[in-house]
Amino acid sequence: MTRLGMALDTVTCIGCLACTLACKVENGSPAGIWLAPVIDKEIGDFPQVRRLSIPTLCIHCAEPPCLDACPTGAISRRDDGIVLINPDACCGSRACVIACPYGAIHFNRRARGPDTPFEIAKVRLHQPGTAHKCTFCVDRVDRGLEPACVVACPTGARIFGDREDPDSPLSRVLKDRPSTPIGAPIETSPSVSYLSDGAYLAGATEADIALPHRRQGQWGWVHALEWWLLGAGAGIFHAHHWLAPAGTILDLDRGPLLAFLLVAAAGGVLLLELGRPFRFPRAVINWRTSWISRGAIADLVFLALAALLALPLALPGAVETAAIAGAMALAILVAAYPGLALGTMRSVRAWRGPWPALEFLVESSLSGVALVGFLSTWSEPVLTSLAALALLRLAMAAGRRRAVPIAAGTAMIGAGLAGGLAILALVLPSATALAGSAAGLAALIVGLAAKLATLGAGSSPSPFGAGGELGGSVHAED
Repeated sequence: MTRLGMALDTVTCIGCLACTLACKVENGSPAGIWLAPVIDKEIGDFPQVRRLSIPTLCIHCAEPPCLDACPTGAISRRDDGIVLINPDACCGSRACVIACPYGAIHFNRRARGPDTPFEIAKVRLHQPGTAHKCTFCVDRVDRGLEPACVVACPTGARIFGDREDPDSPLSRVLKDRPSTPIGAPIETSPSVSYLSDGAYLAGATEADIALPHRRQGQWGWVHALEWWLLGAGAGIFHAHHWLAPAGTILDLDRGPLLAFLLVAAAGGVLLLELGRPFRFPRAVINWRTSWISRGAIADLVFLALAALLALPLALPGAVETAAIAGAMALAILVAAYPGLALGTMRSVRAWRGPWPALEFLVESSLSGVALVGFLSTWSEPVLTSLAALALLRLAMAAGRRRAVPIAAGTAMIGAGLAGGLAILALVLPSATALAGSAAGLAALIVGLAAKLATLGAGSSPSPFGAGGELGGSVHAED
């Protein structure tokens, strides 16, 4: 079986950027998007300093994390190992950009139209609002040619071929010389290797063949707001059922109605943030691996059940019970799935594991109880629930303070304040209304602030810095 790949020679690479420019000309990538950048590292201490040039591109993994993260199925891996993005299927969620542990996927935010003849001929072919990456110049490969970067390299620092063919130049050079994959926080079985003897000559080690870290800038306050609205909608559905089952608005059941409105608002916020919002229906395709797809399905079914329960319909008892039970189960998933999506992005160390989902779930319950308090009264059951949930969130944050200090600190302050005020409202009846309202407001704020801080804690390797500059290092993980 064919598996196309590349070896990058750190001995002969002189950092001339011929490969970078050849890639730009061949593919016509939009302004600000470089698919084959070269970063330079200084090795040693002055005056004994040497430069190590590290050419980069998409690694074309055998186990590509971007493929699993994409909710629309826009990413595929060919039989020859080339990983491709179908721009006609990409909705612009940017999950793949974050999931890539090599910073090799880029989001095309282009707002203006092409101006120059080159741009009119080339750049207009790239759809704005979609993700882009190196394709190994797949059109050239299918015609029996080598990628443009390989042909343009004046020193032969890029060797392209079939890794499975023992007689290919690529296989021979990998057999004869020491090599290593580029450093990454996870193992993806890359098709690109670095001939590491150039690093040795520069006084470096294989560990120096790695990218600097940068904080992710794809998901920010808009996603935090969306997730907060999802959690608040799911939380009020549960809290209203257990703490304040009575109450209507315009003859509609208040709890399911508010849950429907909040979750629907979250969907509206998401659509505004997607690069290609009208492709949202495709976001349910990759449900086998993507928690974004699973969450989109859960959102849609939950909205249908919440709307059904909000209407003044005389449902048969068994049907109503089944609808409530199903909506409650889905509400848990609606609140937690953004955290589950974060937890599966293993390239970001701060998000790994079940913790984000558990934190989002507790914050959802906090928001729901707080909203019930504002809508009804600050009764003892409401305040007791608020205090207990706030203390639970505080304990969870305290256990995470070393892994994500800023996010944990934010949650500890907010949850501690909410819990303390709720307890004050319980022990001082004269201050119940004021302290309860303050506790509810703190509970709502901490849900949003903690999500913002969690997103800010996300960082992964990339050849680019925070401002898009090549080789910038803005954060180094422990």
